[in-house]
Amino acid sequence: MWGSMSAQLRALTSNKPSETILNTLDLVRVSYRNPTQHPEAKYDIESAQDLLGVCIDLINKMASEL
Repeated sequence: MWGSMSAQLRALTSNKPSETILNTLDLVRVSYRNPTQHPEAKYDIESAQDLLGVCIDLINKMASEL
């Protein structure tokens, strides 16, 4: 579902998010969300901090575009 929402956002002609935001959303989806769906997946502290940092950066970018 996340992939299709990302594709719909990319297809917008007005009020389209920046490419930076769209690329970062895809980064979170591919690098963190999809692997987390595996039942045996676990995050170590470094990976959790990396994910938090990316999410904070993404939220700040999204807020600045609103």
